[in-house]
Amino acid sequence: MASSAGTFSYDWLILATGIREDFSAWYDIDRDAAAFTQTHFPAAFADAESHRRLKAKLQNFTGGDLVMTIPPMPYRCPPAPYERAGMIAWWMKTRHIKGRLIVLDPNLPALSFDRVFRDSYRDQITYLPQAQVRQVDPYKKRIVTDFDTIDFADAILMPPQQAAGLVWQAGLIEPASDGKPGGWAAHDPVNLHVPGDERVFLVGDLLGKSSPLFGYYPKTGQMAARQGRIAARQIAARAAGKTPETSLPDSACYVINRVEPMEIAHVETLFRLRGDGLIQQTVKQGYNPQPDNDDLRWAQAMFSELGF
Repeated sequence: MASSAGTFSYDWLILATGIREDFSAWYDIDRDAAAFTQTHFPAAFADAESHRRLKAKLQNFTGGDLVMTIPPMPYRCPPAPYERAGMIAWWMKTRHIKGRLIVLDPNLPALSFDRVFRDSYRDQITYLPQAQVRQVDPYKKRIVTDFDTIDFADAILMPPQQAAGLVWQAGLIEPASDGKPGGWAAHDPVNLHVPGDERVFLVGDLLGKSSPLFGYYPKTGQMAARQGRIAARQIAARAAGKTPETSLPDSACYVINRVEPMEIAHVETLFRLRGDGLIQQTVKQGYNPQPDNDDLRWAQAMFSELGF
């Protein structure tokens, strides 16, 4: 393995490189437009600096149409953009900002959030599901979808996502149905190693499809942590000359549906290995309109598990 610090040999390797933003669907090979978008309309999905730019953007926003695009599935932390939209709408409402957040969502409607948007933020949010972005002009501040041309005062532009660059450099991207690169890493869905190389493990958001029954593992921090433990147990067993036990990850998270009055959703995702060798997913979701710091206790438990 080569890096900027030199070349390293390894007995075992775990790659958890995360994601990168894919602007090619909007700009093809125009890197200047992509860089301009990252600077002026940050998605705040992949790095700390873009979060700081987004915070400054919102602090300076005085009104008008604020557009937020949501990436097509799959992307990192599926509830995150909707949670963010609700928080921005609450912030605009409580500060009496004369503006509107226009959410362009290429995916099927997020029903639980759509309900909150209509009930609590009707004057702050225009939510447009199944709105595929076709063209973006970041200089003229204009977006073209299948149905509308939208001019905006400011924007939070989230392009499609894919596995980080190192996965591409290593030639680990799985092919799509048309034979072209699919954007995410090929892997053994149960053992998490690279196909054909049991010394290299892949965990976290970079993973491609893990089952024809549900597609992708949720691209969340807690899922990456659980997958990391599975990879570590695989390595420990194999290094000791033993056969690793089969183990699948699980995921639980809390999502803020509404800030005030507070409403929280609890999403639990479980997996099991069927007799035919395919992984099956079960998702349980509940709502708590009167939460008692459930999300805080969950976060503290996750921080403890991750060693923070």
